[in-house]
Amino acid sequence: VVLVDAGLRLLRDEEITAILRSCEDFLRSESPFLVRPQNLRVIAGTEEGIFGWVSINYLAGRLPGMKHAGAGFLSAVEMGGASAQLTFPLPAASTASLQRHPQFHALEIGHARVQIYTHSYLGLGLDEVRSAFKARTLGAKAADPCLPAGFPTALAAPPSESPQDQQQQQQQQQPDGAKP
Repeated sequence: VVLVDAGLRLLRDEEITAILRSCEDFLRSESPFLVRPQNLRVIAGTEEGIFGWVSINYLAGRLPGMKHAGAGFLSAVEMGGASAQLTFPLPAASTASLQRHPQFHALEIGHARVQIYTHSYLGLGLDEVRSAFKARTLGAKAADPCLPAGFPTALAAPPSESPQDQQQQQQQQQPDGAKP
């Protein structure tokens, strides 16, 4: 199963379809796993919030039946590149009035029922906020005063690649006889 999040929710439907098809094609040709189109999809913001909340409570050992379950659940504020999610457990007394609210979710975890509130704020992820800030206050070519001088804001080579590896890749990409 491949689930993608807010970065793709910002794109047009035809762009999303093309990316998911490309992922499907790659997985079919390069992996030993059974790949079904319905198992590659963009998740909703509420799913992203729920998955993040379950993950941090699992890692902290606070889900029902775990070592620190008696300490209560953690809340989560998670900021990705394109969205931010706010998720927290609700006291049982407050859930009756919220059950029809779209951000209310009842989860079955083990033998326990947990009520949570989650909301995803599309466009309020770090990359989206930084881009909006720069566009509105600095213009496209100005340096960002909140970042160190020379801080890369575009995708670069992975840090695991040495400068020699990067230079070799650049040379391989040059037409025959051309110098970088």
